[in-house]
Amino acid sequence: MILLNSFYFIQTINLTENSISAKLKFKKDHPIYEGHFPEQPVTPGVCMIQMVKEITEKECHLKLLISKATEIKYLDMLIPDDENFSNLIINYNITTPKSISIIASLSTNEKVNFKFKAEMTII
Repeated sequence: MILLNSFYFIQTINLTENSISAKLKFKKDHPIYEGHFPEQPVTPGVCMIQMVKEITEKECHLKLLISKATEIKYLDMLIPDDENFSNLIINYNITTPKSISIIASLSTNEKVNFKFKAEMTII
């Protein structure tokens, strides 16, 4: 886990069949934000993708490699602060013994920040 417990923290997590729902908090003084951006920290899109991968790996007890992203949409800036949590919802389906399909969204204050659909290889 590259970013878990350093860049972001899981406050709560709920698991149902083929679904993960997590409440996340971001470390606004993480060094990533020094470059993205110094005056106005904004969570980089690549970090959002990595969080989906890491949480899916952790909760499904798998090691994954993103093989194909069919949708990546950044809809609203995710700005870290001390008051707000972000909600990550991951729906997944293990389609073959070596493949998992992911549909995820990340939202803050009822605004969707990010949508992601991908196929991942189980390694």
